[in-house]
Amino acid sequence: LCCKYKFKYSKILYVLLLTTMAIPVIGTGPSTLTLLRQLGIYDTYLSMIVQNLHFNGLYFFVFFAFFQGLSDTYIEAAEIDGASQFSVLIKIILPLAWKTMLTVFIINFVAFWNIYEAPMMYYPTKPTLAYGIYWMSNSTTNTNINTQSAPVKLAGCMALCIPTLIIFICLKDIIMGNLTLGGLKE
Repeated sequence: LCCKYKFKYSKILYVLLLTTMAIPVIGTGPSTLTLLRQLGIYDTYLSMIVQNLHFNGLYFFVFFAFFQGLSDTYIEAAEIDGASQFSVLIKIILPLAWKTMLTVFIINFVAFWNIYEAPMMYYPTKPTLAYGIYWMSNSTTNTNINTQSAPVKLAGCMALCIPTLIIFICLKDIIMGNLTLGGLKE
């Protein structure tokens, strides 16, 4: 939006996004908990989606750089053929950006799969595998599992890395591939 569509407030929007990225997020846990409880979505799957469905931060720069490098010839050719802005977005821009979006999705999946702090704070009745391994490693009161056993910890860590490894093996060409575009004569 900031990159391809130059409008009156595009620079202001870009600076606003950069400014929000510069604000430290350390210490926002209590206010986030209060907000989620007041909205009535604390400890729900909706709160997981609301908290994690954004492309701010580093991924904003990834998308900004991709769309900045995208030639305007694609958009102009579609507009000459009579396509609306929405159809240009759906039929031209998004198919060209699918590798970038998939790469960002994979990176986010790995980050969210391995996080254990968020389930402890924001959805304690919906623990993740990473939280289970954290609990197993730090629990000293549990007598059912010998948490001091290295093979048990290693098996848990291996179970945690298997989905990430499968996704990487299946999609390694997209992750490691060249994200160049073709089809233009200039």
